[in-house]
Amino acid sequence: MNETRRNKLRRLKKTLLAGGLLLAFIACSSEQPLQAETQLSTTPAVLTVGLTYQPDIQFAPFYVADALGWATEAEHATFQLRHHGMSESLFGALASGTEDLIVAGGDEMYVARGEGVAVTAIMTLYRNYPVALIVPQGSYPHPELPAAAALEAGMSVGIPGPYGENWYYLKAVLANYGLSETDIEIVHIGYTQQAALLAGRVAAVVGFVNNDVVRLQRAGMAVTLVDATNAHNDLALIGASLGASQQLLDNNSAALQEYVDIIKRAIEYVAADPQRAVDIAAAYVPGLDQPENRQAALDTLTATIALYGDLGISANMCNLGAINVHVWQAQASFLTERGLAADTPATAAYSTAFAGVCEG
Repeated sequence: MNETRRNKLRRLKKTLLAGGLLLAFIACSSEQPLQAETQLSTTPAVLTVGLTYQPDIQFAPFYVADALGWATEAEHATFQLRHHGMSESLFGALASGTEDLIVAGGDEMYVARGEGVAVTAIMTLYRNYPVALIVPQGSYPHPELPAAAALEAGMSVGIPGPYGENWYYLKAVLANYGLSETDIEIVHIGYTQQAALLAGRVAAVVGFVNNDVVRLQRAGMAVTLVDATNAHNDLALIGASLGASQQLLDNNSAALQEYVDIIKRAIEYVAADPQRAVDIAAAYVPGLDQPENRQAALDTLTATIALYGDLGISANMCNLGAINVHVWQAQASFLTERGLAADTPATAAYSTAFAGVCEG
């Protein structure tokens, strides 16, 4: 462009600006069409999925979906994984917009919803609640009896603290058997359940069946799961679920549906070939290059697969991932009545639009 033409264009731009028409000038006289703006509107969003605290084989379906490209090459969004730091609050990153989806307990999501965090459960991951009251085998000789038979004696029970799934579970056990917190000795031990029970610092711990139980057994301690409510599936609590931010629900439901379908596919992949899933997870979980650690991971993953329940339609008509609205309602009542959550409609904390309804 020569200097004379350039000066003419400058004068024309000034004239149009004075008349309030600069935007029209740019749109009509640009030598290149607004392709960049069009591209922005069609480029899939990059969405962050929060996985709690540290890499672990329990998140194998998410690692599989990432490694095989299902999540990173999806049509409506690119999904990237992020593990929370230990110092972060569970829903802090979701509330701030750093994360768009999160894996957490359905009970934890309901409590958070009552505290003003706009999180909605869109998929059930664990159909079976993953927490149990764990005692060394032989210390409770009649595990077929109700937990009250052991707890009434003032048993010391180790628990991370008065929060989260361990705490809600213990409160549910006490409520189921008409007990109060003063009927037992509650010891806050942080996340040291395995060490505390192995060292005999407490008589029992509240821990995860696909983590604490497996690791205790690998350490040589035979254990018993005391509480019968878990086995009879009458515990009004919902375990690990996939939750989404309200902003994502409002603006990209197609991406949410796509990711729910991807994770369902990944769960089926993991269940069909857990050894292959461990191999894939080795790129995400430190230490899995060691044979002993790989075997421990396989044991944990096997226990985790059991928590997914039947893959497909089971006897109680619950498809993989489906939301059990009856348990959600019971959970809302329990958590509210026990002062663990604000009185919030259960329907505000879940959506059945993506994984369907469990009829059981």
